[in-house]
Amino acid sequence: MPSRSGDEEGAAYRNWLYDPSDYIDEEMRSEMWFESPTELVAAEEYLHDRVRGEYVNGWLNRGPDMATVEWAMFYADQLVNAPSVQAYGGSFDASTARETTATHGGSVDDAESLGSVNGYELVAYDEDRYGLYKDGEAVNVGFASEDVVRDLVAERAESPLDRAEGVEQLIDCIGFGTTASLNVQTGDDLEFTGSGVGYTVDGETTAVRFAHLNGEMSLDQLRELGDDSDALSSVTVDEDGPVRWLEGTVDTDRTALDGTMFHVGEAPFE
Repeated sequence: MPSRSGDEEGAAYRNWLYDPSDYIDEEMRSEMWFESPTELVAAEEYLHDRVRGEYVNGWLNRGPDMATVEWAMFYADQLVNAPSVQAYGGSFDASTARETTATHGGSVDDAESLGSVNGYELVAYDEDRYGLYKDGEAVNVGFASEDVVRDLVAERAESPLDRAEGVEQLIDCIGFGTTASLNVQTGDDLEFTGSGVGYTVDGETTAVRFAHLNGEMSLDQLRELGDDSDALSSVTVDEDGPVRWLEGTVDTDRTALDGTMFHVGEAPFE
């Protein structure tokens, strides 16, 4: 599956994915959304009109100019038992990054400066809303204390998902291409289960990978899912330990780039 260039393991976006079990001793439901605005802009002519409109007018319009944002990510616990992280990375300067955190957190005038942490300027917008910024990166952290925010930054260089068994492998499987989404949860036995979808647009066609962690779908069922879709071609299935996946190719203008086709059983657009 194509992924982003560079040192993937040490990439800025990847290391914001903290281990949720550090903050939750009970059931958790973590979700992630990732996209590359610069790749979406480059692929604009191939996207379905509705998809193009959603990316141009969606939550990213509260951030820097899309043409300067190489990656954007949202990561949170659906049950609000752990911090939420919304981050942008790209070629914008620290002033733009500061304005971006203020857009999501409050206002520049209301921000309380808390000094710096590991190269980021840290500001508080409320008792549980914070902003971190520097050249090329803007981050908002919610549902967290100042100490937790500082810990999140400090842990970023330590592969924070290493202890979340299987989750990092699931992320490796779907990759960080043009868009990626992930849902991970634990049950009574605290075993991680989940699924994710990754898309990499290459002009008129898009590579897609749909993966499960400790899921109930067998390889035969994944194969059947792929074969039943008239939108997918070049379908293959495979597994590695607790992760099973389906990989295929879809026409770019038929996909919403959000996993919809695997939830409803068909491509969202004709």
